[in-house]
Amino acid sequence: MGDPERVLARFTGERAGSAPLTWGQAAIWKAVESVAPDDHWLNVRRVIVVPGRRAVRIPELRTAVGRLVTRHEALRTLIQPAGAGPVQVVVPAGQLEIAMVEVDVDVDPGATPRRLIELNDSVCAPPVLADATDAMLCRLAGERFDYATAWPLRVGAVVDGPSGLVRHVVLVFSHVAVDWHAAEQVVRDLRMLLARGVLPTRDALRPLELAAREQTAGRRTERAVAHWLRAYQRIPTEPFPLTLPAAQPRYRQAILTSPALRTAVPLVAARHAMSTSTVLLAATAAVIGAATGHGACGLLTIVSNRFQAGHGSVIAPMNQLALIALDLAGVGLDDPACLDTLVPVAWRAALEAYQHGYYDQVALDLALAGAGHDPGDGTVAPFCCFNDLRADGDRALPAGLAEPLPVADRSRLRLALRDTTVDWLSMASFNWRFYLEVRSAPGALGLVLTADTMAMPPERLERLLRQLELLVVESALRG
Repeated sequence: MGDPERVLARFTGERAGSAPLTWGQAAIWKAVESVAPDDHWLNVRRVIVVPGRRAVRIPELRTAVGRLVTRHEALRTLIQPAGAGPVQVVVPAGQLEIAMVEVDVDVDPGATPRRLIELNDSVCAPPVLADATDAMLCRLAGERFDYATAWPLRVGAVVDGPSGLVRHVVLVFSHVAVDWHAAEQVVRDLRMLLARGVLPTRDALRPLELAAREQTAGRRTERAVAHWLRAYQRIPTEPFPLTLPAAQPRYRQAILTSPALRTAVPLVAARHAMSTSTVLLAATAAVIGAATGHGACGLLTIVSNRFQAGHGSVIAPMNQLALIALDLAGVGLDDPACLDTLVPVAWRAALEAYQHGYYDQVALDLALAGAGHDPGDGTVAPFCCFNDLRADGDRALPAGLAEPLPVADRSRLRLALRDTTVDWLSMASFNWRFYLEVRSAPGALGLVLTADTMAMPPERLERLLRQLELLVVESALRG
């Protein structure tokens, strides 16, 4: 493997300008400030596999990246301090460094291909190529962005040395520049540039225009503030109080990978003609209620505001927190119909929260602080978050799919529980006490629970995840 080299991609945009942060940018900026200097975990990572038939070499990649940054103002936007708060500053021209490493892809032709650690293309790679790409990805994603002076995009190329062909392109974005949806649009654009050299004309709303539009949407924020304040009256203020000595590192992450959930969740969702995300939201509320003993549960979730008019193709973060207040009175894990009761309740509560999940972040924070709902430490009461990262999690399933499981399939589903695995990671800093992510996994569904050890010991994390898994599986078997 050769030593990393760098090449420069030059870009020249149509304009410069500055504006306040968009509401989505401000939401991410708040998260950045709450975990800095460990905010690198917010970085958005992507890997592009370049088919060998395209014959992409470094000059073609350099040109494509320059055209990509020219097209998307978000990729040449800096976040700089100002008197009234940070502003976004679009820079018209510059150059972006591309990190490059060379490998000999055919050095071990008999080796078993290996899946990359972070790959949105569903393929495996020769070990030497996968290792080089993993190392490049970890290096580029493992450092925080200098938001005021550095471009919000890092690019790396893994090149087959003998042929000079670019095999993988690594992209690492600042989350203040893109959300997951915007990152996918940028990836598609780069693929098209590598394949054709041009992009079709697209008249998309840009962050500067979006910021100007949001300055006139005060009524929307007023309605959102009213919703949040009503919700806070219904939920416990401290579902997971900080009463335990902190472990070192303080935050632990349990990663449950469950083949059984991959089968069970769609069955429950189809029975209710709901999305799989709604089922998992309801199950999360149930296990929180059982763990805390409260008759209500407050859950924050990440809502994409791309359903708003004109927001579908904006290259910028469009996600904000929405507050879901769920009534759990009379519902317990010992009730076989627990999930059937909670799924429609969760759907109605989530729908109301989504309707009020687009707002001026600064104005909401001021209103919540004035009402005594600001913990003052960068966290957000009620301290619990549910975040479904799957692309299809919000898609409702038709009730016609909810056929009773044959006896053989029921047995296989129960046996699949034996294949569940739990892995562990640690984090020195985090801004939640309970943060559950839903992820796709090969042949399975992934649940990733990150928690503050001052609120719950590590063994409790695993117990909660296994309770959630069993709750959904038993509900599927009941159908």
